[in-house]
Amino acid sequence: MHLGIFMMPLHPPEKDRTQCFEEDIELVTRADELGFTEIWVGQHHTVAWEPIPSNDLFIANVLPRTKNVRLGTGVSILPQHHPVNVAVRLSFLDHLSRGRLNCGFGQGGVATDWGLFELPDPQTQGLMTVEAIDMILKLWKTDAPFDFEGDFWRIKIEHRDAQDGMGELLKPYQKPHPPLAMSIIRGDSK
Repeated sequence: MHLGIFMMPLHPPEKDRTQCFEEDIELVTRADELGFTEIWVGQHHTVAWEPIPSNDLFIANVLPRTKNVRLGTGVSILPQHHPVNVAVRLSFLDHLSRGRLNCGFGQGGVATDWGLFELPDPQTQGLMTVEAIDMILKLWKTDAPFDFEGDFWRIKIEHRDAQDGMGELLKPYQKPHPPLAMSIIRGDSK
């Protein structure tokens, strides 16, 4: 049997944040010791009871404290991040974990987070999410030079000098990339 955990995480809003983070770290290390196979870590910026604004930094913190459990972004909220940043940060985590990373993508569901980033309506955020995933996957499999242009982002490296290492983006440790998952609310989500 395989057991996993989805950590939003949930804490009383009035609780000391440092204590919350320490408890979350303890949960992950204990789950690894008990043989859990995967843990997914949520991300929100404006929700007091879900206080992890950067799940990739949390994962980087617990990686050296764990041995076997796979760790996943549950989810990387793509309209809030540039696809290049997501692609290289997740590639970096994949290397640090030696292939224990899972990548969860989504558009987010908290209206106060949308306002914080001045994001458009949810339907447009869905389109941004799909475009970001497409660009992340292209970045993971394509060497420069390239020019990817979408409706929301343009990603371009015109020149690559392999000898000097210029124009190179970090690719994932796992080939062709870490396992992917998506959060959706409705069956007809795009």
